[in-house]
Amino acid sequence: MRVVLFVFLSLVWLSSSGQLVTVLDAKTGEALPGVLVFQSNETIIGSTNRLGQVGITDAEKIDSLYFKLFGYQDLTLSTAKALKKPIELSAIAIDLDEVVVSSNRWSEESKFVPQQIRRITPAEIKSTDPMTTADALMGTGQVFVQKSQLGGGSPMLRGFSANKILLSVDGVRMNNAIYRSGNIQSIITLDANSLDNMEVVYGPGSVIYGSDALGGVIAMNTKSPEMSLDSTLLMYGGGFFRFSSANYEKTIGAEVNIGKRNWASFTQLTFSDFEDLRSGGNWDPRDEDFGRRDYYVQRFGFSDSIIKNDDPTLQVPSGYRQANILQKFSFKLKEYTSLDLNFLYSNSSDIPRYDRLTVEENGIPENAEWYYGPQQFFLGSIGLNLGEGKFYDRSRITFAYQRVVEERNDRKYQSDQLRTRTETVDVFSLNLDFQEKVGTKHEFNFGAEGIYNYVGSEATSTNIITGESSPASTRYPDGGSDYYSAAAYLNYIYKMSRGLTLNSGLRLNYVGLSSSFEDTSFYDFPYNSIQLDNAAVSGSLGLKKDWASRSNIYINLGSGFRAPNVDDVAKVFDSEPGDVVVPNPELKPEYVISSEIGFNKVFGRSLVFRGNVFYSRWFDAIIRAPYSIHGQDSILYDGEWSNISAEQNLGNAQLAGAYGQIEWHPTRWAKIISTLTYTWGETEDGTPLRHVPPIFGNTSFQVKQGFWSTRLDFLYSGGIAFEDLAPSEQSKTNIYSSEGALSWWVMNWGISRKVNNSADLQLIIENILDRQYRTYSSGISAPGLNFRLSARVYF
Repeated sequence: MRVVLFVFLSLVWLSSSGQLVTVLDAKTGEALPGVLVFQSNETIIGSTNRLGQVGITDAEKIDSLYFKLFGYQDLTLSTAKALKKPIELSAIAIDLDEVVVSSNRWSEESKFVPQQIRRITPAEIKSTDPMTTADALMGTGQVFVQKSQLGGGSPMLRGFSANKILLSVDGVRMNNAIYRSGNIQSIITLDANSLDNMEVVYGPGSVIYGSDALGGVIAMNTKSPEMSLDSTLLMYGGGFFRFSSANYEKTIGAEVNIGKRNWASFTQLTFSDFEDLRSGGNWDPRDEDFGRRDYYVQRFGFSDSIIKNDDPTLQVPSGYRQANILQKFSFKLKEYTSLDLNFLYSNSSDIPRYDRLTVEENGIPENAEWYYGPQQFFLGSIGLNLGEGKFYDRSRITFAYQRVVEERNDRKYQSDQLRTRTETVDVFSLNLDFQEKVGTKHEFNFGAEGIYNYVGSEATSTNIITGESSPASTRYPDGGSDYYSAAAYLNYIYKMSRGLTLNSGLRLNYVGLSSSFEDTSFYDFPYNSIQLDNAAVSGSLGLKKDWASRSNIYINLGSGFRAPNVDDVAKVFDSEPGDVVVPNPELKPEYVISSEIGFNKVFGRSLVFRGNVFYSRWFDAIIRAPYSIHGQDSILYDGEWSNISAEQNLGNAQLAGAYGQIEWHPTRWAKIISTLTYTWGETEDGTPLRHVPPIFGNTSFQVKQGFWSTRLDFLYSGGIAFEDLAPSEQSKTNIYSSEGALSWWVMNWGISRKVNNSADLQLIIENILDRQYRTYSSGISAPGLNFRLSARVYF
C-alpha cells in the first residue's frame, strides 16, 4: 500500500498541455460523454468526458478530427474549426458501426470485424437494472443463462458453456485451472453496477484469447477513472439503492471519481442482501407439481427434520449476501504514456446449492446441507500504456494477479459428518499487446501472453456434534497442481477499396500441467502424478463487405482449441448420487472449426435486419462418460458404491445455428427490437449435447421522451422433450419436469424518470403474470412477480 501511495503522490506534479474540444447533442444541447475522437489516419486521440470534453495535444500538427459515437452521425471536421466552437452531433435511429475492443484487444470499428459481436452498452445496463451480471446477459435475449442456485449464472454461447467459453474483465482472462465442464457460476463475482459495458463475441476466439474460447468470449469492462482536462479538481460520484420484492433484495452502493490533469481515481463499493427467492405462483398446467418446494430440512438437536413449507413458491434456502469493491487509479506519465492500477474484490456469505438440496432418493432428501462457503475473488493488475515505438504505434503491457477461493460444504440427510472441500487458485499473467498501422489500409495487432496457475486443494470431515475433524478426500490432487501456458498471436486487417475488409489471425499456443497425489489412502489410482504438455495452432480468416447503403455482409472461418485443465484431468467428485468422476491422465486438447455468414441490412432510415448462420465441427470433444479403473466400472466413494465416470475425448460432434433480429424505429423516440436464436448440436452417434439450449429470444418495445423512458419486454424460450435431453441431463429428474425442459414466456415492464441531472428513479415489474418457469438446465426456478425499485443520485 505504501508503494502505491508513493507512486500516487510522486506523479501528481506531472503536467501536460492541450486544447479542449466540446461535443454536444445537436437537438438537446446536452454534453455527450464517450465520443471517440480520431486523427485522420484513424489513430484514436481519446474520448469525451462526462462534460463532453476531450483534450487535443499538439493540435497544430493534426489536420482534421473524426468524431464517432454509437447512435449518432459520424462527423469529420478540420482541427481549426473543431477548436472554435462546440461540436454538435446529430442522433440517428439506425447505426451499425459500433466501436468494439474484444475483437483484437484494441478499439476497432465493427465495420472491420467479420464476426457476430453483441455490445451491451451502459445505457442498456442502466435500463434493465439487472441484479447480477448474469441477469444482464440473459436480458439481451441473445445469451442463454443457466442457474443452479440464486447466487449463480452460467452463460451458453453456440452450444458451449462453462470452461468452453472465455470470460475476461478489463482485458484479463478469468478462466483458471479449475474452470469446470459443468455449469460455472463465477460470473456473478463481478458486480453489474461496476460495468461500463460488455462485449459478447460469438464463435471461436482463440486467436486473441487462447485456450477455452470455443463457443465465444464474454469481455466485461468496468468503469474507469476520468482525469481533469485543466488544472481544477474533477470530482463527481453518486449512490444507488435497489429493492426487489421476489427475494427482498437490498442493494446499496456508492462511487466517486477524483481527477486532476495527470492522475485520477475511481472507487465503487456495493453490498447486496438477497433473501430466499419466491418463484411464480401460476403453475404450468403441463406439470403443476414441477418447481414446488413443499418441504425443507432443518436441524433440531441431534437430528434432521423435514419441515413443511407453508409457501411452496418460496425456494428455501436460496438467499445469500455479497460485497464488491472496485478501485482504479490512472496516471499520465507523459504524452501517450500512462499507468493504470486496477483492483477488484468480491466476497460472499455462504451460498446454498439449491439444486442439490432438492435431490431425493425414495422420497427422502439426499442432502441435509449443501452450500458454497464464502466465494472470494481478488484481481489486481498493472497496465502500462506506451506511445509510438520503432515497430508499433501503440503498446500495452499488463501484469495481473488473481486469487480465487472456493469452498464446498455438504452433509447427507441424518448424517453427523459435514465434508468441507476448499480450493485456492493463484493466477499470474503477463500480456504484451501491440498495434501498428501502415497507412490507412493495413493494420497489425500482435502480442504475447504468459500465464501460471497454482491450485491447492484441502478437505476435512467434521462431526457437527463433537466438533472433531479428520482428513477427507480432496477435490483436486492434494500435492498441488501447476497449470501454465505461453502464446504469441498476430492479427492482420487489410482495409481494401470499395468497403471490403480482410481480417485474419494466427496464434501459437503451449499449455502444460503437472499434478501430484500425496495421500493415496482414499483411492487406488494406477498413478500418483499427472504430467501433460500440449501445443496448438489457432487461426481465423474473414471478409466483410459494405452492401448498399449502410448495410454489410460478412463471412468468417475460424478455429479454436481448449487444452485440458486441472479440473478435466485430475478432479475427483460426485457429479450426482451414485456417480463419481475420477481423473483421466490421457486427455488431449479439443478443437473447433467454425464457419459463419451474416448480414446487416438497413431499409430506409428506420428499419434494420440482422442475421447470422453458423456451422461448427468439434474434434476430440471432451465429454463426461463411463470409465473404468483396474478394469472396474465402480468404486467405493464416501461409503457407497458409485459408477465411475471421467472426462474423455469421445470423437467428434457438430453444431449449427441461426440468429435473427429486427429493429424498427417508428418514430425518433420509440423503437421495437425482436431477437431469436436457435442452436442445434449432437455427437457423431446422434446423442444430444448438454449445453445446447432450446430456441430463445426477446421482443422489446422501448420509448424515450424527454426525462421519461419506458419499456415492455417479452422473453421466451422453447422446450426440449425429456427423451431429447442429453443423457447426463435425463438423470437430473429434480431439475426437469416429467415432460423435460418446458417452454415458457414472461412479460416485464419498466419505467424510469430522470430528475434534472441529479437523480434517476426506476420501477421494473418482472414476470407480470407470476408464471412458474425455469430456464433450461437450471436447478432453481426464476423469480415470480417481482417489483424492483431503484434510485440513483449524482453529485
